[in-house]
Amino acid sequence: MTIVRTVPDIRAVDLPLSRDFYEDLLGFKLVMDQAGMLMFASPTEPKQQVTLNGDAAEAAALPPGFAMDVGFPDNVTNLHARAVARGCVIVEPLEDKPMGIRRFSLLDPNGVRITVLAHLDPAYQPRR
Repeated sequence: MTIVRTVPDIRAVDLPLSRDFYEDLLGFKLVMDQAGMLMFASPTEPKQQVTLNGDAAEAAALPPGFAMDVGFPDNVTNLHARAVARGCVIVEPLEDKPMGIRRFSLLDPNGVRITVLAHLDPAYQPRR
């Protein structure tokens, strides 16, 4: 299976306050602002990223974790099926999100949330 990158994924209750903190204090550059999700990147090393999800204010609190980009939507679907068959705890269902990704979240044996995702648009997918 392809693993394109991993990105820390932080649930943000106050997106404007968090955006100010990550941009103005820490120096990250905002590279995406879509559907309540902010993605920041290092201005000098663009693959060093962190995401903030504003859906935390509307949903049950989720444990800290990270996102894992597996390259292709089929990989997300297949990994979801394997996780369910294995009896893993799924904390966010498999779905295609308006921001153009397929994702789901599960817990590892230590209670860490891992959000498995891939872009739906082939332009953002790695070469096969």
